[in-house]
Amino acid sequence: MMPFAEKLTFLMHITETSNKELAAELSVDPSMISLMRTGKRKLSKNPAQAKKMALFFARRCPAAFQRQALSEMLGQVSISTSMPTEVLADRLESWLQGE
Repeated sequence: MMPFAEKLTFLMHITETSNKELAAELSVDPSMISLMRTGKRKLSKNPAQAKKMALFFARRCPAAFQRQALSEMLGQVSISTSMPTEVLADRLESWLQGE
């Protein structure tokens, strides 16, 4: 199974998100995001943080190429552009929390 750090880096890459942008969304220091991306910190046990992170990335993945990449990475048959953001966020949350 893919480690959380790789999942986070993948999402940040396909959404062109900086550490600073994600940190602002989660109300944490950008160094915390850096530590998460290097595997030195795990996803917080706080379920609200995972939900907020998943929703942030779901909102930043409206394009067909992003949804296709997510389909392949998550092992989902299809994550189409018509899938509601909230549904995608739920799938991303589960994927991020699984190790």
